[in-house]
Amino acid sequence: MDQPQENSSTVVGGVDTHKDLHVAAVVDHHDRLLGTASFPTTRHGYKTLLSWVRSFGTVSRVGVECTGTYGAGLLRYLQQSDIPTLEVTAPDKTVRRKRGKDDTIDAENAAHLSRYRNVTTAYRIAFKSLARRYVELHDEIADLDVMIKAIVDELAPELVSRLGVGYESASQLLITAGDNPERVHSEAGFAALCGDSPVPASSGKTQRHRLNRGGDRAANSALHIIAIGRLRLDPRTQNYVAKRTEQGLSKLEAIRCLKRYIARELFYVLQRRNHTISQTQIAA
Repeated sequence: MDQPQENSSTVVGGVDTHKDLHVAAVVDHHDRLLGTASFPTTRHGYKTLLSWVRSFGTVSRVGVECTGTYGAGLLRYLQQSDIPTLEVTAPDKTVRRKRGKDDTIDAENAAHLSRYRNVTTAYRIAFKSLARRYVELHDEIADLDVMIKAIVDELAPELVSRLGVGYESASQLLITAGDNPERVHSEAGFAALCGDSPVPASSGKTQRHRLNRGGDRAANSALHIIAIGRLRLDPRTQNYVAKRTEQGLSKLEAIRCLKRYIARELFYVLQRRNHTISQTQIAA
């Protein structure tokens, strides 16, 4: 165990944790190594470790490896002692393989990493970057919403006039239908394209259909959003779902049936859509 040198400055500790023994290291505010020592993984060992670190100066923080496993007990003890504690990532194995493995070196690295880590500054930088990205995405979304609205209004204004159909859902259904909606010859084909065609799942006396997990899942999601919107606002839809649940269907199964009817309704609207848009209007 190295002896303390001076007791007049702030110091940072680092601990390489193990099942039976913890190896600790201490560096000063100039990042110079002051000492290393080993301590048993007992409460008395934790107390001795902390006293040893404090003997070098005022403890600003301690970095601990593996706080979820071998270092959990030490972490709790340090927190109960009001010592700021950081979790330090273990050294990269590829780098450590080249330089060798030593518990003392790992403890020193933990102390060095804790010494350089300024959590407040790091959070400030991260949140600043996140806020800047949020503003950029918000503006981009607003521009795209304007473009989507212009395209949908010109291609299929009747689509957004239907109950529960917003511009995002309408645009997705237009994408799914494609530039040649006539390739889908029937409303059943469109329902299958959207993953809303019923799949038989009967057995014995149980007659039922299960969820179709095929088709365009984005279009399926759009139909689901429309169905939920109608279920909230439309009394006729509410009565239909209530009737189907009384017949023994679950609410989810009733909504699947509802989505099938919505797919049928919107298929005929998509068949009447325009096929050209004004590029000048979109660009504006």
